[in-house]
Amino acid sequence: MARPPVPDYTRYFNPVLQALRALGGSASIEELNARVGQEMKLSEDVLAVPHDPERGGQSEVAYRIAWARTYLKVGGLIMRASAHRDHRDRSMVITKIGRS
Repeated sequence: MARPPVPDYTRYFNPVLQALRALGGSASIEELNARVGQEMKLSEDVLAVPHDPERGGQSEVAYRIAWARTYLKVGGLIMRASAHRDHRDRSMVITKIGRS
């Protein structure tokens, strides 16, 4: 069976910002990923595509959303909820720039 097409990471930029706005400005990574999937109306087949089938773990969609978050962080549109880079805190917040 052919692998369903998964959107390129650049296609997640606006949906990530929209999801954070809809979730009140902050969300855990898991909440954010779920909301982005809903916002983009991604099928269950697309959401189920594994990033690395040999290793298991995250989906290709989650992997690409992570890259989108990275670029949005570099651009100053979102940031970690924790100001002190605590890697246990997996929440993201939209910044003033990201709200505009």
